[in-house]
Amino acid sequence: MKFKDVTAERSTVLFVLKNQNSENKIVKIFSNASTKIIYKSNGRDEHVSLSNIKRGVKKREIDYAIKKILKTHPESTQITLKPNGIVYISKNI
Repeated sequence: MKFKDVTAERSTVLFVLKNQNSENKIVKIFSNASTKIIYKSNGRDEHVSLSNIKRGVKKREIDYAIKKILKTHPESTQITLKPNGIVYISKNI
């Protein structure tokens, strides 16, 4: 499984995310079919949000986000599953 960096293609979403929280220094957007990953970093913390409008987010997608995007191990993260199916993963730097 591989996610493609689509940040450059999503300039409107990127603009909203960066202006929503001025602390966000880095924002990247990744896509793999209908699953989207939004990565945000403010220099102190890193966060990813995973969502899929067609189905629930799969464990292997969560593992990918932790290992390939956050570049850490599950033990070093805090994972929160929201009722709407969005998965939030946080890592302190």
